[in-house]
Amino acid sequence: MNKQRIVSVLISLVMLFGFANVSPVMSAGPAVHLDATSLGLSSGDTVTTWGGQTAGGTPTYLTGQTPNGGPVVEFAGGDRMGDNVFVPSSPAGDWILVVVIKPANIGAYHNLVDDDASTRPMLWIDPSYNYELNYSNGTGAKAAGAGPDGWDIVIADSRLNELYINSSTANATGRSAVAFTTGKPFDFFHRDGNQTFRGQVAELRIYTDRADFGGDFAALYGEMHAKWIQTPAEQINALVTTINNFNLNGGTANSLTSKLDNAAKSLGKNNTNAACGQVDAFVNQVNALSGKQLTAAQAAELLASANQLKTSIGCA
Repeated sequence: MNKQRIVSVLISLVMLFGFANVSPVMSAGPAVHLDATSLGLSSGDTVTTWGGQTAGGTPTYLTGQTPNGGPVVEFAGGDRMGDNVFVPSSPAGDWILVVVIKPANIGAYHNLVDDDASTRPMLWIDPSYNYELNYSNGTGAKAAGAGPDGWDIVIADSRLNELYINSSTANATGRSAVAFTTGKPFDFFHRDGNQTFRGQVAELRIYTDRADFGGDFAALYGEMHAKWIQTPAEQINALVTTINNFNLNGGTANSLTSKLDNAAKSLGKNNTNAACGQVDAFVNQVNALSGKQLTAAQAAELLASANQLKTSIGCA
């Protein structure tokens, strides 16, 4: 048997016996995900489907609406998404709703997500312009439309009865804690065709296991804030701060931050193409430094932020 054949046999044996019982650890992701950036539409187009859900009425896709210029779907009254959409449960019993939203103040109830059987979990906006988790009552900073330019980031944890409203830490509660142990159908942006939501939505997620986002609510909030609220200039400033906090040697830090400074200057001159090229140069350098001057974890953090920056700028 020649050497090449021996190596081939050894590799096959390692794969068969060494890894046969090893399963990769994978995140299942959200059970429901509606993201306006996923819609390949032109501003003003009617949204007919979104995240696998069929629309009712004429929800409208609009560009340049969030504080950092992101796209949205606008619901103008009578518009809605899925009806009786089944959401499976998980052994964790979680039901965690994440939504980036600009709700209208209409002086009446309008719904975000409602258990079709009206037995919770659910989240709506009440006539007093407050968010209500699992029906009425609750305490804390529940005011709607309190974020920048009326945009709110809301995270609702039904099992623990906690609301994160424009905050990386829980700052409000709903009526009661309700675990999600059995899958149920839900209505999105309405209840049985009534109490239809009025306002704009950039993104909505439902997680049925907090492990699917790492259980880190502060990081989840930070992701949504960077994606939809922070302007590109603010994202660049945050990246520079992160680099400075790494305490890298002066040459490495300066080389990285100078590319970001140049991108900021290009944006100040409305030169998007130049800014995108400078962020790409930053990404290339981070990749080159990973495992060397930067740890793999540091590089991953910078790359995630840089890719979000490119999305906010509108890079191809």
